[in-house]
Amino acid sequence: MSFLISCAPRAWYAAVAVLLFAVAPAAQAQTGIVTGVVVDDALGETLIGVNVAVYPEGSDELAGGSATDIDGRYRITGLVPGTYDLVFSYVGYNTQRVTGVDVTAGETTSLDVPLTEEAVVLHGDVIVEARLLRNSGAALLRDRQRATTVSDAIGADEISRSGSSNASDAMEKVTGASVVDGRYLIMRGLSDRYLNVQLNSATLPSSDPDRNAIPLDLFPSGLLDNIVTAKTFTPDQPGSFTGGSVNIATRDYPDALMFSVSASSSANTNALPGDDLLGLPSGGFNLFALPSDALSLPDAVANGDLPSIGQTFSDPAAAQRLETISESFSPVMAPTVGSAPLEQSYGLSVGNQIEVLGRPLGFIGSLNWSRNVSAHNGGTFGQYTLPGNAAEATELVNDIRLSTQAASDEVLWGGLGNFSYRLTPRHEVGVNLLYNRSAESTASFRSGSLPRDLASNQVYETRALELTERELASAQLRGEHALSDRGIQIGWNASLARSLQNEPDLRYFSNHFTPGPDGNTYTIAANLYPEPTRYFRDLNETIASGNLNVTAPVRLFGRGVQVKVGGAFEGKTREFRERRFEFQRNSQFRYEGDPEAFFGADGVGIVDTDATGNPIFGNYIVDLTSQSNQFDGDQTIAAGYAMVDAAITRSLRFIGGARLETTQIDVQNFATPVRTGAVDQTDLLPAASAVYALSEAMNLRAAYGRTLARPTFREIAPYSSYDFATNAIFTGNPDLNRTLIDNVDLRWEWFYQPGMILAVSGFYKQFDGPIERVIIPAATNLEVQYRNLDQARVFGAEFEARTRLGFVAAFLQDVRLGGNLTLVQSEVSIDPAELAQIRTYDPSADDTRPLQGQSPYVLNLDLGYENARGTALNVFYNLFGPRLDFVARGGQPDYYERPQGLLDVTASQVLGRGFTLKASAKNLLDAEVEVTQEFKGRDFVNLRYDRGRSFSLGLSYRL
Repeated sequence: MSFLISCAPRAWYAAVAVLLFAVAPAAQAQTGIVTGVVVDDALGETLIGVNVAVYPEGSDELAGGSATDIDGRYRITGLVPGTYDLVFSYVGYNTQRVTGVDVTAGETTSLDVPLTEEAVVLHGDVIVEARLLRNSGAALLRDRQRATTVSDAIGADEISRSGSSNASDAMEKVTGASVVDGRYLIMRGLSDRYLNVQLNSATLPSSDPDRNAIPLDLFPSGLLDNIVTAKTFTPDQPGSFTGGSVNIATRDYPDALMFSVSASSSANTNALPGDDLLGLPSGGFNLFALPSDALSLPDAVANGDLPSIGQTFSDPAAAQRLETISESFSPVMAPTVGSAPLEQSYGLSVGNQIEVLGRPLGFIGSLNWSRNVSAHNGGTFGQYTLPGNAAEATELVNDIRLSTQAASDEVLWGGLGNFSYRLTPRHEVGVNLLYNRSAESTASFRSGSLPRDLASNQVYETRALELTERELASAQLRGEHALSDRGIQIGWNASLARSLQNEPDLRYFSNHFTPGPDGNTYTIAANLYPEPTRYFRDLNETIASGNLNVTAPVRLFGRGVQVKVGGAFEGKTREFRERRFEFQRNSQFRYEGDPEAFFGADGVGIVDTDATGNPIFGNYIVDLTSQSNQFDGDQTIAAGYAMVDAAITRSLRFIGGARLETTQIDVQNFATPVRTGAVDQTDLLPAASAVYALSEAMNLRAAYGRTLARPTFREIAPYSSYDFATNAIFTGNPDLNRTLIDNVDLRWEWFYQPGMILAVSGFYKQFDGPIERVIIPAATNLEVQYRNLDQARVFGAEFEARTRLGFVAAFLQDVRLGGNLTLVQSEVSIDPAELAQIRTYDPSADDTRPLQGQSPYVLNLDLGYENARGTALNVFYNLFGPRLDFVARGGQPDYYERPQGLLDVTASQVLGRGFTLKASAKNLLDAEVEVTQEFKGRDFVNLRYDRGRSFSLGLSYRL
């Protein structure tokens, strides 16, 4: 699999070419196909070996037949166009006859059928009228009704209807979900620390050096089949989640030829095509997100020693070498101004099912490319501290107050290839390949006052140029095997995934100036802020994982029981490297307000000689790389579990068992002496749940499970790094430990019509040793650290409803209304010493506060209209409550991200002949991003900017 990953960028083009060649014969078909899945009506489990017979309508003459395979799927080909009856028979189950199934030449008719056990008293064969299941949203609701867990899901049709461009956008529509920074998921008010994200049931590596999170914007919506979020734990799942375990399922192969292509363009009101836009210089960014030589560490630095300025006084060769190396860096240290490009997106998918060696081979290949631009101007950045006389003061002391402008330009492309081959009806193997690559260029400029360090008439300026390259490659092998129709089933998968995040030549440059009658006087003050700095950062993370699941159905007291056992292994490695360089200069060489001239050919290297002939340098490079900021990490997780899924009565189902997980994490830097962080734990994670069917369409669920949350490599690594966005130093804590969480859930759910639901849930979570990030304002520079707390608890409720409005009036049958609301309360006891400091200025302050990252509420609403003529109009609204962003120490007020109301509208029209026109408008309220501190009833703004409104128009074709 490592070879597959290394060849990933080339593999997609070859795979798509093969697929295009393979589909040609299928397009000639003059007969029709019937396909579908047969499941146990009570448990929702697929049934293997069900006999399916096809008869012309009203006739007893057999026209064809098949049996369901290991996935419970049947497929009958070569049917002459017409109307048929299908008979489903299986030992121990009532025979079911489905009438009125229409078959059309060259098309595939889908028919999913549930069978009831013979213990259910029925008279004769069950005869029902054919109902085609085309709505995957309704299918997912059906799966939820029969699932072993409390879960929520969003399918491909809902993702498309919402105008979501990637998995991150799609998750904003899920009950209890909200998204931070456009890519990181929060579930039930809990941060990404308490989530587990999988791709096709395999763990993914993180491409973010600071989080244990998968950036969901890496997955274009065109690659997605569905996203299912399990909110309760069962022993066959990884134990590392509390808010939810998210499984992203990529598109599966179709039952017949499928070909689609799409193109769209969009624009944001903050960055309309042709508008001036901050950016990186040319050569630093390309349309395929490929590494740029222009931003690589210069060979003169990577391959040689960098002389110190002291060596140049007596060694001319050293002086020449220092000049050569200093001049080898790009001279650009400030954003350039260019024109905003047109945002674009393209997609191509092709798939089919064909016969190979007499057995079915299903496949799908997909390619996606997009470019997205965002910008803001007139934003605000501020930092505040408590005054010395906090009890009498009415406001915080302003240390920094800046106006901000920034822009980002991101290219994302990727592809997938999924292949599945049925060796026999009971044995199936498959390969899932995924490759994504992105590059995001960000340019920022901030200016304003620095009251902490500068006079009121002095102006501080700071700039940042950042390019973040991300790559995710995954190869998965999987197999499903049934030893008999009703015997032992074995499922396995093995996965190798690699994630990269490279930040080549990050550049930060700050200065201040004093206005005067003869112009501005510019200064670079190294004692107040960093010298002009460049970073080169590389992160490489690899995960090898595998799992084995064995399911044995048995019958006890006449009831079906499934015994399931299995194990899993996961090995993760991370390498992080950082090189840091500063531009320093002779004290006589001054900055005059022009960055281009200051770092240009006349400002870098030797600019003069003194009276003795020694060189005088302007700017020169100093290597400040610290070995303490390089680290390697290893994480090994091994697990085994056993569980049962038992039908206690016709209405009551019990699922229970336990999982044993061992965790070993080792992180060490390269300092002398070496500093290490380690976690070595073995945890028993029990789980028990019950599902009581109040009726055929109504369930009552109760669940308990113990889960855990591990510290990330970054949090436990003993090193510090600078973050421009927050103007803070992030420092790891090698003494962190894992968190244990006890979870209790209740849910009532009513699936009163296909695709419709009413649900009410309650949950309670008790945390032992939760990890939080805290701000230390007393540090010389603002510092963020990670700490284990003693205890915390979270409890809340969820409400969900989806319905059509036909019950109000017949003409509203095509109107759909949905919504979900999550209410959360969390409590963390404040340290007594910390509480005493807070009560010096707020005597009535509570002795508890929310858990870091938690929102008190999340609201999603949607209203849609779809008619038989292919017209669709949908409106979506999302709102989350004030979210604790950073916990402050020393009695300082905490940092909160304020609520944002997002209003999106999408519209589409089927034009005929496979073409569909689609338009969308996002963030119509132009909600601002705002982070504040509250002091004595007044908000002090730390960060504020608007994201603009986005509008798009696209055209797609589907065969």
